Amino acid sequence: GGCRGGGGGFGGGGFGGVQQQQQMRGGNNVNNNFNNFNNNNNKNFKNNNNFNNNFNNNFNNNNNNFNNNNNNNNNNFNNNTNNNNRGGGGGGGGGGSKSAAIALNGHISRENDPERLLGIIADELPNFNDVNVATALSKFNKLCVVKGSRFAGFALNIGADHRFRALMVSARDMLAPGGQLRNAREVTNITHAIAGLSKAGVLVVDVSVRETLAALEAAVARVSKDFNHQGVGNTLWGFASLGYEPGEETWAALEAGVIRVARDMIPQEVANTIWGYSTLGRVPRGEAWAALEIAVMRLGRDMKAQNVSNTIWGYSTMGRMPRTETLAALESAVARVGPEMDHQGVANTVWGYATLGRRPGAEAWAALEAAGVANTVWGYATLGRRPGAEAWAALEAAVARVGLQMDPQGVSMTIWGYATLGREPAAKAWATLEDGVTRTSKELKAQNVSNVIWGYATLGYEPGAVAWAALEAAVTRVNKDMIPQAVANVIWGYATLGREPGTVAWAALQAGVTRMGKDMNPHDVASVTWGFILFAVGRGVPLPSCYPSIWQVACTLNVSAAKDLKFLQTMFHAHLMHTELVSGNDAVEIPVPTWLMHEGRDVWVRSVRDDTSVSRNHREVSAVLHALNVRHDVEHLTEDKYFSVDLYLPDHDIVIEVDGPTHYIRGGDTPDTDGTGGGGDGGNGGGGGYGKNGGNGGEEEEGEAKTRTEVRRRTLQTEVRDLFLARRHRAVVTVPWFELAELEDLSGSAAAQQHDFDKRKEYIANKLRAVGVKV
Repeated sequence: GGCRGGGGGFGGGGFGGVQQQQQMRGGNNVNNNFNNFNNNNNKNFKNNNNFNNNFNNNFNNNNNNFNNNNNNNNNNFNNNTNNNNRGGGGGGGGGGSKSAAIALNGHISRENDPERLLGIIADELPNFNDVNVATALSKFNKLCVVKGSRFAGFALNIGADHRFRALMVSARDMLAPGGQLRNAREVTNITHAIAGLSKAGVLVVDVSVRETLAALEAAVARVSKDFNHQGVGNTLWGFASLGYEPGEETWAALEAGVIRVARDMIPQEVANTIWGYSTLGRVPRGEAWAALEIAVMRLGRDMKAQNVSNTIWGYSTMGRMPRTETLAALESAVARVGPEMDHQGVANTVWGYATLGRRPGAEAWAALEAAGVANTVWGYATLGRRPGAEAWAALEAAVARVGLQMDPQGVSMTIWGYATLGREPAAKAWATLEDGVTRTSKELKAQNVSNVIWGYATLGYEPGAVAWAALEAAVTRVNKDMIPQAVANVIWGYATLGREPGTVAWAALQAGVTRMGKDMNPHDVASVTWGFILFAVGRGVPLPSCYPSIWQVACTLNVSAAKDLKFLQTMFHAHLMHTELVSGNDAVEIPVPTWLMHEGRDVWVRSVRDDTSVSRNHREVSAVLHALNVRHDVEHLTEDKYFSVDLYLPDHDIVIEVDGPTHYIRGGDTPDTDGTGGGGDGGNGGGGGYGKNGGNGGEEEEGEAKTRTEVRRRTLQTEVRDLFLARRHRAVVTVPWFELAELEDLSGSAAAQQHDFDKRKEYIANKLRAVGVKV
């Protein structure tokens, strides 16, 4: 199924972060993974290992939806067994009388113990005919997916058993031209069985299996003209599940079959056919596409939840927008079955809509909200749409409930979704997600790691010690697999959290920049440059040897890059830090892009001038200063116009900064216990030099933010802001929002309000006395 995600980049989601297009649930990696062919058998055999095993969960019930393909196998003997004696060869394929073959088939069908079934093969394989071979493979497939089957205790790779291998050899020989397996139904059943065993994880597709698949493909090309609607759908599903792309002759034969039988397909077969095409990276051609469109439109009202989600996923993966009538049928189906979808069904459907650039209609959207499960957080984030209060509460509860079962991708996408929406999880959901980070850390892939760190940083929340250590180890482990954007986002995340990486992780990230710096886009360059210089200025970390080369890359960026406002702001902020705050032995000579002191400076000055938001606490401090008879300006520009300060005292050349929640990082080791923490808006939306004074992305109304009881510490970019202001003014006074909040009596009475004001007066007066102001 398809869940895509992305980290935002720097600047609180301003730049699309590490997109999970290469790491989606299900088969959404088609365009990336199917470019690598396995030539061991001179066939276009796709390496299914690149699927991240995501399809195992998405289509667990497919084997149960094939209308009992093999229930009537015994009836096939009337047509298939014309001679009492069949020629045998290779790995088996003899055969006896018609009645003996029917009896043997019944014996195979009734056996429910894998080991005893293998015993039948050992004893009777020379007497197997084509139907016996197909029935045996189908029986193994059914045994491995039935809940509670003894197959759970069987070898994980049944293909390594000599008896099963002999069965596969027999199938291969019977599928050869002139062999016994010439019946379309049996060819379909064998394809379906091998695919099912592979998807269940009990059959490794090795060289011997590929040989059988090659013979199977050739047989499909010969007999596909006799496929019915079920045969076409099941065969496409089988090849796609195996990641095996047929040759052009077989494709043409299957395509002709689609055109011929689409009008007779049931919903499951239409969904499987579209899923098969999209999984194999193919798009149906003219007549086949038209036939499938008509079938979807006709069958949409009868589709089950999985059919609907798989169909929408297929359209979006192929990049084909359904025509109006077909989309209307799918919309109606989503509205009808949305509440029945499991978490992956919802995620796949939302991903499909997002990829197609289409928002669901009101009824369909409501149905998807009703299905609210953890993964849907990602979908909302991608669509830039916040759920309503009731749906959000359902999602929060679902995250807390299913978080312990989430895989690495689910954990990373959910954290990314919360961060992208600018919404911090409630306490229980947060705790579950953090446990998930620790639990899955050894399986996190490069993009997962990047998105998790980006999510924490964007929300302004530092992982607990155990989760942080697990992430540090993961960064070191996956660094070589990171793409440039992932490296950039991790460096940005560390800097935003103000946490210097451990020695090994830091070296690995620097190596990544050295290796891929020349391939970085403008956003990556800005994130890396800003992160390196922020650590140098704020934490005294030596600038890495690759630092000048990143500036050199910036010099080579084209003019269009210089028109990106966030990029320009961040690069100018980095340049200010480098030129003003790095000195002495730490000084490093860097090349300066020609556009930086023109376009870059202009954008920075304009953003500072225009960002004049005034919070409630800001106004309250101003009121206190009036009461103290201290002359002051509100939102005052520094002389060079590079910074805007909250309050300026011209008679004393003193700056007062009223710092809201975005100027603080919260720690993750002491969450609240009453369940009231979290759930607030905000987080460190700024960062990366984007936002007022290059610090945090704007001020939020402090009284609206909900925080936990963790220890707060100032963000590194806020500390650096004060270094800049201290160079321009005699003193800088900071007023944390939570210190003001502690002086507030929530009773609301007039007497209480006056008492609060008097307490704030004394608080501000003491702050001013500390820097030499007489009040």
